[in-house]
Amino acid sequence: MRLVRAVFLAGFLLARVYGQNTCINFPAGFIPFASIDYVTAADSAGDHLVVGVPSSGTMSALNSIPLPASPNQTFCDAEVQLGPQQFYPNVYVPTAMERAGIFSAFAGLLLNPATNLPYAQGVIPASQLNSVFAWRIGPAQVPSANGGWSPTGSMMFALDAEPAVLLPSGKVLVVGPVLSPQLYDPATGAFTSAGQTVFAHGGTSTATLLNNGQVLIVGGSNLPSAAELYDPSSGQFVATGAPVQPHGSQHTATLLNDGRVLIVGGLMQPGTPATGTNAGAETYDPQTGAFTAAGPMLANRNSHTATLLADGRVLVAAGLPSGNGSTDTQLNSAEVFSPATGTFAATLPMTEPRLGHVAVLLPDGNVLVAGGVFLSGTAELFSPTTLAFIPTGSMNNPFRQGSRAALLSSGQVLVAGGGNGGGFGAIGPMSTASAELYTPATGIFTPTGSMGTPRNNFEAALLLDGRFLAAGGRDLDSGTNVASAELYTPVIEGLITSQTGLTFRVAQGSATPPAQTVAVLSNTATIPWTLSVHTYQGGNWLSVTPTSGNSAPGAAPVTLTFSVNQAGLAAQDYYATATLTPTDGIHPPISISIVLSIVPAGTAAPPAVSPSGILFLATPGATLPPQTFAISNLTSTPITFTGAGSASWFNIIPQSGTIAGAQSTAITVTPSIAGFTTGVYPASIVLTFGDGSTQTVAVLLVSVPFTGAKVMEASDGSGVPSVRCAIFGRE
Repeated sequence: MRLVRAVFLAGFLLARVYGQNTCINFPAGFIPFASIDYVTAADSAGDHLVVGVPSSGTMSALNSIPLPASPNQTFCDAEVQLGPQQFYPNVYVPTAMERAGIFSAFAGLLLNPATNLPYAQGVIPASQLNSVFAWRIGPAQVPSANGGWSPTGSMMFALDAEPAVLLPSGKVLVVGPVLSPQLYDPATGAFTSAGQTVFAHGGTSTATLLNNGQVLIVGGSNLPSAAELYDPSSGQFVATGAPVQPHGSQHTATLLNDGRVLIVGGLMQPGTPATGTNAGAETYDPQTGAFTAAGPMLANRNSHTATLLADGRVLVAAGLPSGNGSTDTQLNSAEVFSPATGTFAATLPMTEPRLGHVAVLLPDGNVLVAGGVFLSGTAELFSPTTLAFIPTGSMNNPFRQGSRAALLSSGQVLVAGGGNGGGFGAIGPMSTASAELYTPATGIFTPTGSMGTPRNNFEAALLLDGRFLAAGGRDLDSGTNVASAELYTPVIEGLITSQTGLTFRVAQGSATPPAQTVAVLSNTATIPWTLSVHTYQGGNWLSVTPTSGNSAPGAAPVTLTFSVNQAGLAAQDYYATATLTPTDGIHPPISISIVLSIVPAGTAAPPAVSPSGILFLATPGATLPPQTFAISNLTSTPITFTGAGSASWFNIIPQSGTIAGAQSTAITVTPSIAGFTTGVYPASIVLTFGDGSTQTVAVLLVSVPFTGAKVMEASDGSGVPSVRCAIFGRE
């Protein structure tokens, strides 16, 4: 079964009739769904349906809930548990028609999970109500399956406390303790071998993406003085200069704005001794491959955090002054490193001593520092201006040592997993699967969905499409490492792009490929932004216009035009990133990955199709302009093609033809949506080539009432959301 789900995140319609809407309590212990299949797109009022398999007794239990006393009456609970581990806000008291499976406002949006076809007039047949049911929720943004968490492919072997770094390609490199690093591909959800490292680093090495696209790997519990580079373009690992001091475990590595890397602290000895000496600080220069000692620290430390500030300095906070694992030696001190002088300066004291905590730079320039060992989930904010720490709201789960955190597109911070460490007087080791969100505007942490597996010191990375990867880690309850992985799909706010990645594929010496475009939207706020481009190698081969803009709900999307110039470049893959940086101090930057793949002339290669997805966004009855995609022949031999669409609401011209060697052909897709009602209409174009190969271009029509810009989230039916890229373009 293939399930496509679109969740529109705008059109809150606050003017709806909520007056006189006294809430009622949700029945204690009642969980209506045994499992959730999907959440529908929004209807014309901005509401959604949660659709799934009813649990035993659901239909009879509904009779005990009074009918709504007013339109859109809600339950009093801030979040209602409709399914196992799945909570939703603004849950409506079901009407008599809804209890009978009649949802006429969702005609075309309410799909039969068994066939993926719409129920006629939005009505679930009475004969199916024991196997399919739906519940209406309000226009507030809704969590995806399992409170945002969905399983993805497992790692090749179980790991914990290993670094994971997002590569320019959008894949994630996980460096293991032995010679077998892994690559995670969000497009396939699979972990594969990344080759073999030069050194068997052991646990808790660091991995840092450099400005040239390579990854610097430093230290580890086996070989504290080992350092090497990984080149994603060649897939090769090579040794680089040795650190000035050994960094055996619990050190940090931070990319500075000038391209150097700051290495701080960590235990100097191999292994994980109960006691030991910490290293100081040094920098690595990719231009020379050499490490250089930095100015002395106020306190050499391990198990600290290092956060790059907006002004280019680095905040180094808390940790342990030695390998002595005692709570009374945890540091409440912090210091700031200045790249310009190479020196450290003290900040004011922290509100709490911390160990194994998290630190995240917020869009307003402050740093959230949270958790650690036995701190009851406390958190604080650091101001780079005053160098002071002030308390903020506490987390709901106090066991957050070894948790992981990431800044989401909404400007919220996700904190997931962790544990009590199992030492320092704890009653047995215990890890957690819970997660929560910190909202800077309110200073409050609120629970979100829990992971499927408890994880402590797990591998984590924020993907280009905004999802959060949690992989491996240690289950302290069982004392074993885990290999499973899962993804957190957040509610998408802030700036949103129709594609998070573009690929240009050309034959060496051929004409410049056609430009490609990306739409920039904002669904909840007016956000001014600037755009910057960074090419990791090959010089300035990428250009993007415009370099600034303003995105607002209801406004037309801003179109970014990407052009490449491959003149003089050798045949290989080149990577770049275009970063959109909001200037509102509320929302974080987002990035678009660009790959220029140059194939040697005369080499057998499949045709390049770009973009790989097209989105039509319209109001019912609108006349839409056509869109195009290009097919490029990367070889020197002519190739034929034939295109076939899966739906009748669009046509393609030309439908067939021959593309000469090293040439491109533009295909025009023209929609005709007369008579179409509000709904989501997925389709595709299958291209069959003369060599027998095929490629598919995804086509999506979203017909909505004009209530503001809308954003989509998609799933392929496996339970793993494929998000924007899978619909609109390259993953």
